[in-house]
Amino acid sequence: MAVATIRRENESNEKLISRWKKKTQQAGLVQNFREKMRFKKKTNKTKEKEIAKVREQFRAERRTNQFYS
Repeated sequence: MAVATIRRENESNEKLISRWKKKTQQAGLVQNFREKMRFKKKTNKTKEKEIAKVREQFRAERRTNQFYS
C-alpha cells in the first residue's frame, strides 16, 4: 500500500513531510511494518486477537454505561 503526497503550491518541505507522516500513520503502514519486524507464533497472534476482542467489549460497555447511567 503506497501513500502519495503531492506538493501543494507555496508549501514548505517540512509541511509536506508532516502531511506524509500523518497519512502513513492513518493508513497503518508504520504499525504494520513494526509488527512484521519480528516473528510471532500463530498461538501468540490468536491470543492477542482474543485479548483485543475482550478489550473492545469492555470499552463498548463503558461507553454505553457512561451515557446511560
